Order: sequence, then structure tokens, then C-alpha cells
Amino acid sequence: MGAGQKFGGRNRGKHGRGKEGGKRRERTNKDYQEIVMNNVHFEEYYSKNGCVPKDELVEFFDALRKPLPLSFRVTGSTSQAKELIAQMETTHLSNIESLVLDNGKVVKPAEPLPWYPNRLAWKTNLSRQELRKFPQLSGFHQWMIAEGESGHVTRQELVSMIPTLLLDIKSHCAVLDMCAAPGSKTSQIIEALHADAKDGSLPEGFCV
Repeated sequence: MGAGQKFGGRNRGKHGRGKEGGKRRERTNKDYQEIVMNNVHFEEYYSKNGCVPKDELVEFFDALRKPLPLSFRVTGSTSQAKELIAQMETTHLSNIESLVLDNGKVVKPAEPLPWYPNRLAWKTNLSRQELRKFPQLSGFHQWMIAEGESGHVTRQELVSMIPTLLLDIKSHCAVLDMCAAPGSKTSQIIEALHADAKDGSLPEGFCV
């Protein structure tokens, strides 16, 4: 079975359509209005409570306004994950590397996180808004949607990936997840339980 049969990015076609041939409305730049990231009451609160030095307030608010970079994890068994990563690098990432977007931004090569095992977590210099907004990225965007719907890729912020790694979860562990929405850390916990289990066996542990 080839990558085209396994992974949603191929099954769903060039524009991410399902096999049923359902049409997806093409979006344009006009569909995505720029979000004005100003909140007078928010800024007033942090300006007055003293938790941020006055000479750092401008830098503090500027940092909060910067969109987070798109990051994601590759899921599934080791062999499937390796195949999907190879497909992603050769078919999708290579097509957008060094691409200049309409806003003048240069797309840098996506790269695996050095602190995440087995090259299973990746980051880009693109925001989620840029990925949705610019037609030049539509192929990669549709691939992300298809693989996400197929369960092969999970979009997750970088800081959200850290707690599960620090827990060092083994297949016998019982994990209580008290921060379980929207569920990216929960799925990461379940993957860790299965990753440590013996081949072909279910983990003894669980996640609640």
C-alpha cells in the first residue's frame, strides 16, 4: 500500500476534497480580515498591577500581539510516521521553502523540534492565519487539514507538548488529565502509553 492510499493528503486530492467529490468553497484574502490586537482594558490592567516593569510594557504588549508559529505532531506507528514525514518533506515542504508571501514574508524551511523524540514534532515560521490566508500556501494547508482529519497529524502549540514529555509516561502509568480541552495533550498522553507498550500488546495504564 503506497502513501497515496494510506494518508489523507493524497486520498483527498489536490484541493483536499473527499472521495465523494464534495466541493469546498475557495477562500480569498478578503475572507480573512486582519485582527486588531488591541484591548484598552487588558492593557490598562497590566499597566497598573505592577507585574511588568513600566520600561518593558511596550515590549510586553508587542510580544503578546505576535501570532504563535504553526507547530504540529506526527502520530501513528513508527513506520507510518516515518513514511508520512518523508512524504511531507519531499512533496509539501519543499514546495513552499523560500517562498515569498504576498505580505513580503519569506517562508523558512519547517524543521523538527530538537527536544522532541524521533522527529515527530515540527515547527514553521508561519502563523495559522498566514497558512489560511495566502493562496501560495493552499496546497500545504489542504494537506494539513486532510492529515488532521485522518488522525495522522495533530496541530499543537509548542508549549503544550512539553508537559507530557516531562511526565515520562510509561505503558503502566495512570494519568489524570485535568486540562483536557481541546484534547491535543490527551492524545499525546495516549500515544505515549502505547509507544512504551510491547509490540502487539495494549498498555496496562490509562488516561482519565
